[in-house]
Amino acid sequence: MPETSSKDSRKASKKSTESQRRADLPGGGALTCLDNIFIHVAGCTVKVNSKGKEVLIFRMQISQSEVAEDSSTIGSSRQQHLWTIEKHFPDLLELDNQLRSTGQNVKNSSVKLPEKKAWNTSSPSKIDQRKLMLQNYLQLAINSNPACPSVISEFISTGKVDEAEPNKPAGEKEGYLSKRGKNFGKWKRRYFSLNNSIL
Repeated sequence: MPETSSKDSRKASKKSTESQRRADLPGGGALTCLDNIFIHVAGCTVKVNSKGKEVLIFRMQISQSEVAEDSSTIGSSRQQHLWTIEKHFPDLLELDNQLRSTGQNVKNSSVKLPEKKAWNTSSPSKIDQRKLMLQNYLQLAINSNPACPSVISEFISTGKVDEAEPNKPAGEKEGYLSKRGKNFGKWKRRYFSLNNSIL
């Protein structure tokens, strides 16, 4: 009988945790704790803003790891996707400045926010390197501040985007891609439009 009571208690605790997590989902405000929170820099692209100027956009996925309570998988964990955010480079600079001004900057001098000029390349391999550097910087910022100061919490809880596909006919996509030049092999950014099999 005590064993059943213990199981019921764990279920109730897990239900309470799930309720809190749902409250933190899009539309439910900011995260209240950074424990087991992970960030993945999924993409970096260029978009044209309302003033007709090209701006650098970073898409990041926020997830939280869950420790399995099932006896067959005890000790293992899985990551639950919470939401996706988009940030401009000035947002990253603002975060870095706020962390430094409050003494909550990344506690590892070898890991720094990549400079803006570091993104002035169309080489896919170099972009992937920069994305990894940015991801390491942001993850360390999260891990260094588990008590969830408002600066980190606000950054990863704002700028949420609708992940549903745009309402476009099947087979149609458009956006910037990297194209390698035929003569000198230099990577260049070009705007492409895909219509079924026609690029």
